[in-house]
Amino acid sequence: MIRPRYSRHLARATGQPGRGSLRARALAHAAGLAAAAACAAPAHAADDAQVWATVAAEVRLDPDTALTLDAISRSRPDSVDTGQIIARIGVRQTIATDTSVQLTYGWFHNLVEGGPDTTEHRFAETLSTQLGATGRWRFDARLGLEQRLQDSGGEVGWRGRERLRATYRLSQSLDAQFSEELIVAANDTAWGQRSGLSVSRLGSALHWRINPHVGIAPGYTWQHVFRRPGDDRDDHLIQMTVDLHF
Repeated sequence: MIRPRYSRHLARATGQPGRGSLRARALAHAAGLAAAAACAAPAHAADDAQVWATVAAEVRLDPDTALTLDAISRSRPDSVDTGQIIARIGVRQTIATDTSVQLTYGWFHNLVEGGPDTTEHRFAETLSTQLGATGRWRFDARLGLEQRLQDSGGEVGWRGRERLRATYRLSQSLDAQFSEELIVAANDTAWGQRSGLSVSRLGSALHWRINPHVGIAPGYTWQHVFRRPGDDRDDHLIQMTVDLHF
């Protein structure tokens, strides 16, 4: 999901030597990964549509530290009924110019039709950095490691996540955002995680800064889910994010 963030570093054009080549390598890497994901996808995959609604809050504790809070509702496939509720809390720390680390805990509650609900706990460690800027374009990257635990017990599921994002400034208050994210599972578990490429997401959004404390971002994401065993699935995600900054 595309999550807009405010940062005093975000609008800074780096202009540092070597950033252009770094950005080019990162974009080439993203294109290669996306092409690999597309080639791995079967010709026929089940399609469905979902609605994802997010409220993301950031509370500045000091100039380099922020508390982050997310509340997310995701609908069932081809329905407006809620299928998953997510509550997430984290701490983000700036460690260098344009670079930060974040630790988060997420509570994922799945509302299962015709069966008992399930709950998953996720811990994540994330590194985010600005890759550079040129003209009205800015580029950033995010790398994460995630641990998944089920309420029912069993092994810990390990996943890696990477996201590359390009942002184009349309005006002082409006941005167009384009992103690519891949999620890769590192191990098999008895409760259903299978190692290998799990999810590919290509997304776009318009982010409008209403004022220094509130922004909204309607968006669309194409999500390809690799299922082993079984047929892959394509999700068309209609998204709305409200971000709050204190």
